[in-house]
Amino acid sequence: MAASTLIYDVTNLAQVETINFFKGASEDLVSSDRITVYDNSDNISGQGAIHTAGGGTYDDDIRFEGLSKPGFQTAGATQVRLTFENAVANQAVSNADTVTVEYLDDDGNLLGTQTLYTVHTGNSWGGRMNGASNTEDYILLTDDPDHLVDPTANVYIFGPDVSQSGKFFVGNESWKTSDFVLPSDGYVDGTDERDVINSGYQGDPDGDRVDSGDAILPGATGDDDYIRAYGGNDTVFSGSGDDVIEAGDGNDIVFDTGGVDTIYGGDGDDILEGGEGGDTIDGGAGADTVSYSTSDAAVTVSLDENHTDNHTGGISAAGGHATGDVLTNIENLEGSVHDDLLEGDELGNNLSGYDGDDELYGMGGDDQLWGNFGDDTLDGGSGNDTLYGGFGNDTLYGGDGNDRLDGSNGDDILHGEEGDDVLRGEDGNDRLRGGKGDDSYNGDRGDDIFILESSDNGHDVIDDFNFGNSGSLEDGDQSNNDFVDLSGYYNQDNYNAAVADGVIDPSVIKNPLQWLHADNSNDGVLNDTYIWGSDSSLKLTAAGGTPVYSDSLTYDNTNVICFVAGTLIATRLGQMPVEHLKVGDSVLTRDNGFQTIRWIGSTERRAVGKVAPIRIARDAFGNTRDLLVSPNHRMLLTGADVELMSGSHEVLVAAKYLVDGRSVRQIEGGHVEYFHILFDNHEIVLAEGCWSESFHPGRVGLDSLCEATRQEVYTLFPELWGEMVMDGKATARMVVKQHEATVLRRALYLP
Repeated sequence: MAASTLIYDVTNLAQVETINFFKGASEDLVSSDRITVYDNSDNISGQGAIHTAGGGTYDDDIRFEGLSKPGFQTAGATQVRLTFENAVANQAVSNADTVTVEYLDDDGNLLGTQTLYTVHTGNSWGGRMNGASNTEDYILLTDDPDHLVDPTANVYIFGPDVSQSGKFFVGNESWKTSDFVLPSDGYVDGTDERDVINSGYQGDPDGDRVDSGDAILPGATGDDDYIRAYGGNDTVFSGSGDDVIEAGDGNDIVFDTGGVDTIYGGDGDDILEGGEGGDTIDGGAGADTVSYSTSDAAVTVSLDENHTDNHTGGISAAGGHATGDVLTNIENLEGSVHDDLLEGDELGNNLSGYDGDDELYGMGGDDQLWGNFGDDTLDGGSGNDTLYGGFGNDTLYGGDGNDRLDGSNGDDILHGEEGDDVLRGEDGNDRLRGGKGDDSYNGDRGDDIFILESSDNGHDVIDDFNFGNSGSLEDGDQSNNDFVDLSGYYNQDNYNAAVADGVIDPSVIKNPLQWLHADNSNDGVLNDTYIWGSDSSLKLTAAGGTPVYSDSLTYDNTNVICFVAGTLIATRLGQMPVEHLKVGDSVLTRDNGFQTIRWIGSTERRAVGKVAPIRIARDAFGNTRDLLVSPNHRMLLTGADVELMSGSHEVLVAAKYLVDGRSVRQIEGGHVEYFHILFDNHEIVLAEGCWSESFHPGRVGLDSLCEATRQEVYTLFPELWGEMVMDGKATARMVVKQHEATVLRRALYLP
């Protein structure tokens, strides 16, 4: 191939070289016309100019005298060689020369030969001869319109070898700098600035384009491109072929629009989208992200190559656009709109689920996990992780380390697990459990549940308790307000033990709820070491840091019962608190000796209105202590006066009909837990030294149970369906009605 001469460099906008042109057929010497570019849009004219305009068809007047095989190389990686036969060594014009065109590839292989009458459309080059006997010969070159020259490029024209004899005459022409056609090198090159490289990009200095069918590099065909973005924060769109993309320096974004591509992120924090096809993606240096946001199906991708106990069995990519991908030096992953599984490695990763019900596993390192849309499961693993649930009902596990869990929108479940964690529920009705460590809770809006287990040691803080409640704290409904179950600490067993050990004065603190209030009022922290120990405590504050006052801690939001459940029942083993009884225990009955308990249950109620308990003072009916019973619980009355008034020596009277405002009163406030004992038959049992009935599964008795308890009784005693529910089974004694009870109470001097 002939030597090349640099015509101009528009980057410097200055003269850079001299080219020799022959002035005429009769002159032996050459002139040294200089071509100077003053502006990218200037027209340049003068004797010796060569018109190589791109983007159209044109006729140039070119005369040849004895020239042997000069050549032109133009865009498209195809060399066009002009061959002249019958050449003469003198300077006379020879109109009998025959001109043909040879087409060669980049390796010099002959693609074909044509006369100048034929336009070679396959390579976008052509030529024609006006006629062998005419006074002038013409050559027609048609440029590929995809290879216009960018004004910032270097332009070369290949001329004849200087050692050859002959002369090359070119007539006067003019052109613009943007019209030059350049030789292609097969690379679509960017700059060190911020480039956007796609099929419309024209910044390559050699005229290469994406998807122009100009592949010339070894092994490449058709639209297989090699893109080099170089420096700057570039955005690159690959073509439809099997492309190679070098993003270079900077924080680049690469979109794979088709083919089996090889992508090199280079330096910087890059976002690389593999697209369809089994791609090879190497992030290079920096924190690089592979995105599958456009995948048409769910993806399962793991970066964890050093573990075999992970969720995918090792580093892998499968499903949707991830199928067949090979990932190297990738730190972060972005999923699709489907149900994806993304897994990090032992380093710090950013995993984003995008849309769908995703599973994200951070594994080791300090990770950031983003569920975004959908009902997601996020597991930080070891390290100090940050988890964001996003929209949807998400489940978050912090794992080891000091983690931050943010449920965001939806009804979320947050598990801090090990470490000193920060849990934020935000919108929705959330469940938050800190686990071990000194944890901080904030449920934010919604009716949230805070879970503390006695095994979860740590000094915890709930900093927005009772914020966002949708209901009252005195309506008996634990689901319409913030709730923390403290019944594992402040309960009857612990209370009785504290009284026995002299920790609590029962004349001052009379029940577990009062114990809770006293502990909170002391210093604003629940930290009584008798139940919390020295390594655990709970501080409750309202939104804005104001303290939660004791009177706003109720059964509704703490599950701590106000009234003592410890009514003593006579059993074969002596007096036992009713809450300690269990199925199979033997209880003393008035009529049938010791009878076996078939079922025992309890019902919690808010102690207000008609369901508030009846307190029967000591000795009112022979009872040795104050006795609390439900309003419909029936007490046994005996004696001659009873027989005189009712015709029966012993009768059962509902406690609510015995209320006198003094020794028998209905007590409202807080909550009460009612216990129910069921035998094979309705029995009279001894409670606190006085006789009263066992549970009778009639209509009134069953209606007093909550639905879950009622269904439990039906399951154990299916015969209760039907007539027995309608009070068809006899009671142990005659039951008097309200008006009869009123007369009887007055006769017994119980006004």
